Amino acid sequence: MKILFPASNWASNIGNPFFTLGAEFVMKSAIQGCDIVHGASNPILPLKLKGTTERNAFNYSEHTGDVDAVMFAGPMFDMNFRKLFAPAFKQAREAGQKIFLVSAGGINYNPAEAEHCRSVLEEFKPDLLWTRDSETYDMLGAYVKNAHSGVCGAWFTPDYYPGYDTPSLGNYFCSAFDFRPEPAMSVLERALHGDAQLPGDGIDNAKKTARIRRVLQRGLPSELGGNTIIRPTHRPANHPITNFTNPNTFAAYTPYGYLNLYRNARFTITDRLHASVVTMAYGNPAYLYLRSKRGYLLKSAGIEYDHGKRLTVDPTYLAERKASVVRFISETIATI
Repeated sequence: MKILFPASNWASNIGNPFFTLGAEFVMKSAIQGCDIVHGASNPILPLKLKGTTERNAFNYSEHTGDVDAVMFAGPMFDMNFRKLFAPAFKQAREAGQKIFLVSAGGINYNPAEAEHCRSVLEEFKPDLLWTRDSETYDMLGAYVKNAHSGVCGAWFTPDYYPGYDTPSLGNYFCSAFDFRPEPAMSVLERALHGDAQLPGDGIDNAKKTARIRRVLQRGLPSELGGNTIIRPTHRPANHPITNFTNPNTFAAYTPYGYLNLYRNARFTITDRLHASVVTMAYGNPAYLYLRSKRGYLLKSAGIEYDHGKRLTVDPTYLAERKASVVRFISETIATI
């Protein structure tokens, strides 16, 4: 089976390939002879196009070509669902191609969003839906014939990227904050000591003031307690003036350096959801500061989330959940 995969943009959010590469791994594991060909996603959302720039944009994702199916992944179910995906769905249906929605989730999970997305699903009738959380499945699963409540593709990171050791780097931890200032050194020290709960009051990464304070935060130390502090930014396309404000900042347009950093870190403290997921997938603890319903994907892996809580994943439970996704894909493809 030849599948076109217009995967999410990498440069605007380097966490996107964490789950899209996982989705590709799952499909190739579940479908014998699966051929994934990569395409370009709709540029409107990742490049924040509006007005004239949106009208001038060329949407290559709606040109599906000589494939058996088209596949989309990620938090797609919001009020932009029709605008971003319906052109490609329409082309696929006219060409007799199947539509797969994988590692899929919502954004706000409100009634208006649900109704909007249901209308699109009812119109185009995708052939397969693998959700990354049970809330998305409960909201939309009934509108796709073959649907499964699974886990995010990012949990498969160690399967598609085993990584490598970096002994020359010594001990380090990752502090990845894009939307709010890095916590005080006293908080990082508590994380270094393995505290079960860090201060989590007043966290709101939607406030513009928090983002401004993050950019203005300068002169932070490069190490703590004999551990190097590495500071990945998940927004590599941002201007260097806003990204490289403190020592040991890491940015790249490809995901693999990030994955290996999280693989070998003693822990990660972050406001980026997929930084915490990948860290835990490799067996390391994470502290997450996030106020978003996108965090439902943690619950689907058996993780009870709270701001600043030390998070780990049960590897046995996670393995079972991942296996259920591969099994669902394999069994579904055999019947459609």
